[in-house]
Amino acid sequence: MPAWDEMIALLKEQHEYLYNTFKERLEEPVPENFKKTGNFGELMLTAAVHLSNQNGVVAAMLQLLQQKIISKPKTALEI
Repeated sequence: MPAWDEMIALLKEQHEYLYNTFKERLEEPVPENFKKTGNFGELMLTAAVHLSNQNGVVAAMLQLLQQKIISKPKTALEI
């Protein structure tokens, strides 16, 4: 498993890597798919948006968990 800093750097460059790897195929039609996209580029964009949304949810969950661990939980009267 790569070190944390290396993994973050790779994730930040992921969009460039994917574009450079698949740029010749972006207009290629795709068969019927669950997102009903017309070509490979649209399918990749839809997948990227979905992944980004999931990453945001995970980041928010981690932040909430860290706050719960660090701070004393509030009682019902304090909320």
